[in-house]
Amino acid sequence: MSRPVTVDDYLKMRFPGDAQLSPDGRFVAFALAENGKADKDTPPRSRLWLTPTEGGPHPVPWDVGAGGAGAGAPAAASAGAPAAARPMTSGEADDQMPRWSPDGRSLAFLSDRANRGKRNQVYLLPMDGGEALPLTEVKGKIGEFAWTRNGRGIAFLMSDPEPEPEEDVVPFEGRPLFQRLYLLDLVTRQARPVSPEGVQVWEFAQSPDGGRFAVVASALPWEWSWYDCWLGVVPASGGTIAETFRSDVQRQVALPCWSPDGGRIAFLSSTWSC
Repeated sequence: MSRPVTVDDYLKMRFPGDAQLSPDGRFVAFALAENGKADKDTPPRSRLWLTPTEGGPHPVPWDVGAGGAGAGAPAAASAGAPAAARPMTSGEADDQMPRWSPDGRSLAFLSDRANRGKRNQVYLLPMDGGEALPLTEVKGKIGEFAWTRNGRGIAFLMSDPEPEPEEDVVPFEGRPLFQRLYLLDLVTRQARPVSPEGVQVWEFAQSPDGGRFAVVASALPWEWSWYDCWLGVVPASGGTIAETFRSDVQRQVALPCWSPDGGRIAFLSSTWSC
């Protein structure tokens, strides 16, 4: 018997989002979040799921060796079974932002599993089975991240760590914490800054040859500073950001995207939020 949707129904809902298509187009990884308002004392929880893009038996996106599927890998469905979404992570953590490696053999994602409800780190989940491994152990807040073009590193945005309070009362906007662009080497597991200190980086995109990053930047890190941002380019090796575009009428800049030959950068611009 049908009935109206209640508040309790809403609090039990789960919300899929941030769908990411695999490089070969066969699978979609996505985050499935629980309603964080169901329990105000419990941090949000989200898991990563995987689903094939075509119907039929659920294929396995890797070659399962003698050891079988790992702890993080879903098993293949029986022959003739309909395709279905399968969980890739489990537990009480807030796993989010799945990102495929260029070769499709790994998923990088953010999770607070090491410091529940407080700080996210970047993790790597091998698609041939196994547990997710931490790639970072940083003190700052990680924002957007992306694989490098060659698959050997991960670029990410991170805010300056919160300093120890020197006084009980801090004036509004009295302690600027800038978000900078970093590059993580997957071999050494070392991260180094790409953008300079004292410049807020809001967005980034790596050039096709991997040698540069287009960034959306501003002089200050406050929320309103994004309305006075500009487009620039910084070497992947680090250095000064060369300004390439700034609006004369304070138009916002967003979503930089390189041309295939690396000769131009397309972006959105608007008199209000892009």
